[in-house]
Amino acid sequence: MLRNAMIFAGLATMALTAQPAAASSLIIGDTTQNGGNGFPFNSTFGTRYQQVYSSGEFSEAVTISELFFIPLTDPSDSDAGTRSVIISLSSTSALVDALSSTFNNNLGANNTIVFSGPLPTLTPGENLVFSLATPFNYDPTSGQNLLIDMQFGGTGSYGTQFGASNGTAGGAFSRRHNFGTEFAGWGLTTGFTFGAPIPEPATWMMLVLGFGLIGGTMRAAKRRQKLSVSYAG
Repeated sequence: MLRNAMIFAGLATMALTAQPAAASSLIIGDTTQNGGNGFPFNSTFGTRYQQVYSSGEFSEAVTISELFFIPLTDPSDSDAGTRSVIISLSSTSALVDALSSTFNNNLGANNTIVFSGPLPTLTPGENLVFSLATPFNYDPTSGQNLLIDMQFGGTGSYGTQFGASNGTAGGAFSRRHNFGTEFAGWGLTTGFTFGAPIPEPATWMMLVLGFGLIGGTMRAAKRRQKLSVSYAG
């Protein structure tokens, strides 16, 4: 029994320490700078923006630790005034080029707030980077797409365009927002930085049960040893 418990705990430990084989980052969208768009960071009149990414753009399960977007020119206002944003990520059954105008209908069951605060300072010559307070596990093999949801407050903008596909995304992603038009085939070129995976609750439970079995087995063995000594005396 001790041997089985050790195998059980060992498998859980392996799952906890496994690292993703994917590259440390992935960019989805036009990287040639032939297309640019200001939505939503260079817009002062919208409060909600969503963008959905096809699961086919990801080769394997990843843990997203940063999002970044590519400015095409230096900002005129590096702090974007008082504008703030709440960003959430989820695995969604919503389809590319078919996001609902009812934003909450697009959110997945695992919708998680990953960033909340003022828009980051945009340094000339660098990307706009959102470091996620809560890294997000995404598994494309689930058959669900990845959804970014952004809710804005305050006023101001960076005064620059960002890399984008303007009607030319070709099924890689699409957007929905409550300011302006043009949804299917449109959206921002988006970068994802990957970190170490966050263990699922079931993996932690396997580890706890495994070590619990080891401890219980060892205690039982000690009791049997004491009994045998008593009888021998």
